[in-house]
Amino acid sequence: MDYTELFDRYIDGRLEGRELDDFKKKLGTDIEFRRNLEMYIRLHNAAEDVISDRESSDTEIQVDKETDQLSLKDIAKYGKEKRGIPDEKTTTFREALQLAEKESLNNRIRTMKKNLPVQFAVAAIVIVALLFTVFILLQRNKLSNTDLFAKYYDPYVESDEVIEITRSSDNFYYALKVFKAGDYARAAVLFVQLSDSAKLKVYATFYSGINYMQMARWEEAVTKLQDALAFGETQVESLARWYLGLCFLRIDDSKSAREQFEILASGKNEFTARSRRILRLMH
Repeated sequence: MDYTELFDRYIDGRLEGRELDDFKKKLGTDIEFRRNLEMYIRLHNAAEDVISDRESSDTEIQVDKETDQLSLKDIAKYGKEKRGIPDEKTTTFREALQLAEKESLNNRIRTMKKNLPVQFAVAAIVIVALLFTVFILLQRNKLSNTDLFAKYYDPYVESDEVIEITRSSDNFYYALKVFKAGDYARAAVLFVQLSDSAKLKVYATFYSGINYMQMARWEEAVTKLQDALAFGETQVESLARWYLGLCFLRIDDSKSAREQFEILASGKNEFTARSRRILRLMH
């Protein structure tokens, strides 16, 4: 089944209400659907980069074509003019034309010098008005941190890596089951216990942060997600950074949130496009 339009709307944040609830429910229950979404996000990010490069190349090609066309027109025009004027009169005609152009140029210079102060004043007023209009329009398109959080926050859906871990660890499987059931207080204890395991430490720490977000304990969520990032390059690095940025939005720490989204926007990950959109919408 072709989910292209549905995935596009989800990536752009245009799914709302019941439709968004159904989408999230399907992500949590349909593994194939979730894999299709993850693959589409990777393709979408790669396409953005290719289109950006191609637009630059197409612009240069178009400029070259237009230049070539102008050159051909000038040559044809010159040929017609030369054929229409006898050779012995060409020099006289050219001198008269140059003299007329020179006189016209001198007249324009005198007029410009006379009107220059007025023109500067008018230009300054126009520029200020344009800048003010652009500023107002940009500000109208901005969203508050709270609005951005509400627009982009979705509860975390387990990945294929996490599913593999649950097959090899009964304790992690049980903790995850408690978390998905909404018993966040109990899940918090279980994830802390699992963080003692070297193999599960990074995942347990990440889930502790996600769990605290569900409990609206934002400061504790920030601490746990920062701990998860401290492990370096792991399977949850971009996930932890994304949710950490959202946590900073929720507690209205714009500077810290921007730092996280700028890192994601400059790399190649599933949150690149969304991070760029958030940065454009942030005050």
